[in-house]
Amino acid sequence: MPERERSAPARVVDGLIEVILHGRLGNWLFQYSVGRRLALTHGTELRLNLFDRFKVYEGGVSWVSRVLRRLPLRARMTVYPPLGALYGRRLGIANGRTYYEEPRYGYNAEVLALPDGACLRGYFQSERYFRDIAPVIREEIILPDCQDDSARAVEDRIRNANAVAVHVRRTDYVAARWDILSPAYYARAMDHVRQRVTGARFFIFSDDVMWCRHHFRETDCEVVDLPGADADPFVDLRLMALCRHHIIANSSYSWWGAWLSASPDKIVMAPSVWLPNLPDNPTLADDVLCPEWIRWPV
Repeated sequence: MPERERSAPARVVDGLIEVILHGRLGNWLFQYSVGRRLALTHGTELRLNLFDRFKVYEGGVSWVSRVLRRLPLRARMTVYPPLGALYGRRLGIANGRTYYEEPRYGYNAEVLALPDGACLRGYFQSERYFRDIAPVIREEIILPDCQDDSARAVEDRIRNANAVAVHVRRTDYVAARWDILSPAYYARAMDHVRQRVTGARFFIFSDDVMWCRHHFRETDCEVVDLPGADADPFVDLRLMALCRHHIIANSSYSWWGAWLSASPDKIVMAPSVWLPNLPDNPTLADDVLCPEWIRWPV
């Protein structure tokens, strides 16, 4: 009886880097940036897959697409469930494709060695993935202009001040019992900035405006409360990026507000421990935070 023919090896799918988006805008920008880096390395197309097995977005997939299409991103967007090989294992090969699931927060050097045709899922929260193409990323993440009159008024005040963006992340972190930064962290960081920046004026951005109104009462503080900011994630992000200096939360959203700022002498204060609930990852802050940023005790 003749020996059964062996199956032909799976054809390698090249000409494509795929990144599965999840989380919110700050996370999407990291995920885009690492995908863009790999796409440029291989001279290939980047595809952003809006499928997310864990989350049904507040406005649905169409809302995510509308948000991202307001940026001049060099990527095609699709929505379909990836093959099951992606889930349940860190690195696998199926149908000729390499599927990579991030094993830990922060920087994982093997990501930049992934081949053409790879499909990735993770947070990828580190500038180290795309530092060498930072000018390209800045050209492709150009935040939309403020459209509302009240937002433009805040923009004018920011442009005419030694503006310091202070970002406070609370609502979903509180609900999930995540790592909330204390009022003392912000108070000490603001005092440090006051000592270094003459006439500093602090613009407070938050998803919990009432809490901020209670805790930031100094005359050099302005709590930004704009209509439509909850529905449009670009409103606060653009205004933060216009500020000269930054005090950020342990949040990818304020990370991008600071990183996208074009101020040449900006001071960025960041929590010295990025996620205190992950003590088994002691290098996480070094992975996430840019080397020139100031690590401030939490």
